[in-house]
Amino acid sequence: MKDRAMQALYLLALAPVAETTGDPNSYGFREYRSCADAMEQCFICLSRRDSSR
Repeated sequence: MKDRAMQALYLLALAPVAETTGDPNSYGFREYRSCADAMEQCFICLSRRDSSR
């Protein structure tokens, strides 16, 4: 029980730091990000005129 409580405290303390300092185009195992978000970002980047095809 104590271990789970400590894990929850670490998560509450470190998650905001990791979200603000992390790569904005990272989608793997992140809260509020999904495969659909990653596909949308790919579509946006590839549909630009200056993207290499």
